[in-house]
Amino acid sequence: MHGEASLQSVAQRRTVWLILSAGALLRVVLVLRAPRPYGYVYDYYHAGVQVLYRTGRLPIAADCPQCYHPPVFYTLGLPFYALGRWLHHGPGSVDAALRWLSMLSVLCGVVCVWYGWRLLVLFGRRGWDLVLGLGLIVVFPCLVISSYGIEADIVLTSFMIAFIYYLCLFWRDPQRAGAKGALRLGVLAGLAAATKYNGLVALAAFGVLVVLHVGLTRPRRSLVALSGLVMVTAVLVGGWKYVDNVRERGTPLYANGSAQQGFKLGSHRFYLDRYEFDSLRVRQLLHLWSPTAPKGLLTDLAVYRSVPTTLYAMAWTDMTFFSEPTRGYDYLHPYLPRPVSQWLVAAVLALGVVPTGLVVVGGAMTLKDRAYWPLAVMTGLTIAAYVLWFLSQELWALKTKYVLFLLPAYVLYAVVGLERVRRLRWRLPGQVLTGLLVLLIGFSYAYLMVFAIGRHA
Repeated sequence: MHGEASLQSVAQRRTVWLILSAGALLRVVLVLRAPRPYGYVYDYYHAGVQVLYRTGRLPIAADCPQCYHPPVFYTLGLPFYALGRWLHHGPGSVDAALRWLSMLSVLCGVVCVWYGWRLLVLFGRRGWDLVLGLGLIVVFPCLVISSYGIEADIVLTSFMIAFIYYLCLFWRDPQRAGAKGALRLGVLAGLAAATKYNGLVALAAFGVLVVLHVGLTRPRRSLVALSGLVMVTAVLVGGWKYVDNVRERGTPLYANGSAQQGFKLGSHRFYLDRYEFDSLRVRQLLHLWSPTAPKGLLTDLAVYRSVPTTLYAMAWTDMTFFSEPTRGYDYLHPYLPRPVSQWLVAAVLALGVVPTGLVVVGGAMTLKDRAYWPLAVMTGLTIAAYVLWFLSQELWALKTKYVLFLLPAYVLYAVVGLERVRRLRWRLPGQVLTGLLVLLIGFSYAYLMVFAIGRHA
């Protein structure tokens, strides 16, 4: 494996296997101690799979609150759920089948780690930097928690991370990628768009990169042909749901509930008064894990309004959504208490600032490097689309999992930033930052293990 060749010593290879083994153990504990058979989710996507299993047809918007989404998640989930129903009988058969369905998310989490690793290797990460980057991906809390929950977001994340990897390959040499590479990109973009609406970012990013390629080079006719093949394949794979929405609903992006506000084309109302872009509510955030923490829905708390605070907290913790019973809106089936000490949470949140700061350095250092442009375009389009979407909604719009597929780019930029700091004449800053990243991996693992073990009532 090319990745193994990038590890320069036996110690590095052993450390990689240690990281992977520890990550696997963590996920096993997370699965075994999950208080619900469908894992850690905000919305009940499993209802759509159950509709498909029960009726033999794809769900429509009227079937359940989450049934308006494109169909790939329900289609992929059906075999897992059907196997569970076939293996188990009696009163607990549905819960047992849901646990089988949850395995789809576990597999998608594995795909995310695999392509995250491959992206690091593709961009020349070697030795301990590669090990460090892998460690950050494996224990990233948002990815770990999302890896055991029945929902379309982790499925989309796996498609998008794979797409980003192959997009970078295509961008480097379209002729070498050839028709096979174009078909692969088109299929992945189509599957992403047929999983959730934000998967359309993949096709938009490809279009922007093609325009850049044409503007900066003298492209051969083959580039035009290959680009057309990507677009046509993506539309054939993922476009029919949007055509159906137009025919049935009069809009390509139909949604149930408040989500529809974010998908209205040309008639947005922005709820700027509900969001803060210039605040960091650190004290209120840490108070969420205190014995005297406020009760109630997460969206009712003032700390949730702070965009940087909430997105950052949901990246490195669960922001108590799955560990405080009153945070969610399902009062009949609340999550059980999962107390985590404030100091452990504070350590993770404080150390998470290190890679986030290094991302800024790494991003600035790679702006002129065309090899990194696919990552820059994907990041820019994703953030722009997401900001426009959540500003159009009043409730439950801030969730880091919606942009989780940017994780490998985040880690890569952080490792590049660390490498730049190490090149300074004074070596101490680089050594300190490396040590802090190692501590971050360790504390994140400890936080997740405490969270995973939980406490059953």
